[in-house]
Amino acid sequence: MTAAIGDDIGRGVIFLVMAAVQTVVALMIFARNPAGALFGIVLAMLSGTVALLTIANHLGWSIAVMAIDLLVIFGLWAFGLHRPTRRAA
Repeated sequence: MTAAIGDDIGRGVIFLVMAAVQTVVALMIFARNPAGALFGIVLAMLSGTVALLTIANHLGWSIAVMAIDLLVIFGLWAFGLHRPTRRAA
């Protein structure tokens, strides 16, 4: 059996890789790394694009995913792209 893109195994592998990338990006965000925030914004934009492409089949779910992605993009853009300044003691 081959793991083609349209196959269930192929989709499962793609979702596992996406989950691994999202986990690494989440750890970077928790470490307050600005690159993690940038990668998080890119992942949220990709997720919103996929939701937009599937809006004909899953209207409510696509709108909900796009709304959450917009909140994630706003939060990372507003609070995640700058490195916190350290105060002198």
